[in-house]
Amino acid sequence: GMLLSRLFLWCALLAAPSLRADDVSLIRVGERWRFWSGTAPGEFWRETDFDDSSWQEGRSGFSSSNDEATAAYSSTNQAILFRKQFVVANPAAVKWLVLRLDFSSGFVAYLNGTEIARANLAGDLVPVDARATRSRARGVAQDINVSGFAPLLNSGTNVLAIQLHGGPSLAGALVLVPELLANFQRGPCAQNTATNQAQVVWRTPVPAYSEVSYWNTDDYVITVSSRRLTTNHALTLSHLEPDTRYFYQVRSQAGGIEAESPVFSFRTLKTSGDLSFAVFGDSGGGFAAQFQLADVMAALEPDLVLHVGDITYPNFHPGYADTRCLSVYGAQMRGTPFYFTPGNHELYSGTDQHYLDAFYLPTNSATGTEHFYSFDHGDAHFVSLCVPSRTPFVAIAPYRLDIGSTQYQWLTNDLARSDKPWNILFLHCPLFS
Repeated sequence: GMLLSRLFLWCALLAAPSLRADDVSLIRVGERWRFWSGTAPGEFWRETDFDDSSWQEGRSGFSSSNDEATAAYSSTNQAILFRKQFVVANPAAVKWLVLRLDFSSGFVAYLNGTEIARANLAGDLVPVDARATRSRARGVAQDINVSGFAPLLNSGTNVLAIQLHGGPSLAGALVLVPELLANFQRGPCAQNTATNQAQVVWRTPVPAYSEVSYWNTDDYVITVSSRRLTTNHALTLSHLEPDTRYFYQVRSQAGGIEAESPVFSFRTLKTSGDLSFAVFGDSGGGFAAQFQLADVMAALEPDLVLHVGDITYPNFHPGYADTRCLSVYGAQMRGTPFYFTPGNHELYSGTDQHYLDAFYLPTNSATGTEHFYSFDHGDAHFVSLCVPSRTPFVAIAPYRLDIGSTQYQWLTNDLARSDKPWNILFLHCPLFS
């Protein structure tokens, strides 16, 4: 996996466009922030019109131990201050607002100068030399519903300001991985795309109804919906034509509030012909190279993307799923299908359920699960194999690839049925070394 990442990385280091937000991801992980630590700059640093041009700049996340995208230090044991400008075209369209943070140990967040959230800090205006009331270890991002502050958003330029404080002791790194999300804190995106169907998935901060409208260039709009209240939404678009671009728009309604996405699009898979695809793996460390690689893949515009495992480090946990995967590639996943296969780090949390819950993938006919699967696109037959390691994992014992195993028998039958000129297998751990 590391070899593939490095092959892409040299392209990223040459020239890559910056990650851009959209009307859902107001501030995405990997975007550039201004940050400062030292003599207090006065209380006006939180305001929209404060001049932060002399501050340092870097991509989020930030860590004083240099294990995120950007190193941010506090040599005086004071808070590190962060500012991010972002543009909102239509504030009235923002019905729900979510602040996602992985942090240690305390923070106060301000939207256009007004406090919207805090953790482990006391007092009205927290001074920069304050210590958090308790230590909090980084590693699990929190989704904080700040929808009540959505009216603070301006039409045009806005500023999210965050002050980050260390814990009661001076030990431990200062870490901040921030996002600000309008209406949907995951997706919308198209997954499990085929020649005749696709699934559109998204997440809302409160239980809500699900609805997707979709159409092709004929402008005949079809709407599918579910009246089940849920925060995790997944609707299947059926009876699609192969190799056709479809436009889609999602809506969720709860408590008299209806949130609507912009219009996105995807292309169904083709039954034959040439295709392009990107392959990468061992990607989810949160370092700058991961975001550079995401830029390159988006610029390449492949027909599909294969991920060969180790999607997030150190393990695949719901607290890492967004900030180290689904948010990083979220803009591209709106229209480009991503197909994943499990690596050993997907199982280090002791279960495969986190991995299965995060993605919508094809299933196989042997076990009915997403552990291994296959699909066709153009002149290629793709097979995802479940080989996270040659060392046994109890969590996936029924899905191991051994001679005579269920996966082995399924694979031999699957390849025997393929009539494609290209049969491409992707997996995490090589079968032989």
